[in-house]
Amino acid sequence: MTATQTTARAFGSCMIRGCRHKHVTDLTQIGGKVYFHTATGALRPAACDGSREGNAAMRAAGLACPTHGAEMVYRPVRGTVNPDKTCDSRCEHAKTAACDCSCGGERHGIHQL
Repeated sequence: MTATQTTARAFGSCMIRGCRHKHVTDLTQIGGKVYFHTATGALRPAACDGSREGNAAMRAAGLACPTHGAEMVYRPVRGTVNPDKTCDSRCEHAKTAACDCSCGGERHGIHQL
């Protein structure tokens, strides 16, 4: 059985201790993991693997920390529908992956793209 590919909003954090750089983008999700397309069209996990090749591929795709050039770890939105909590600008401007409002993650971080 082949896992379904979907587009998922992902929230990235720099791996360098003390760096507060965050990045929001739409990536490919397969199962619970997020991937990005390299310049050659290959899918590569959007997570730190520590390799020079991985770091270079993430920089080329615009997914590395602009301050350090280091890889970033990306996590997909974790949305929970909460009809009692209206979706507002805090959700739409979010820079972290957790969402618990009426949109269930659909609009989470949309203004960061």
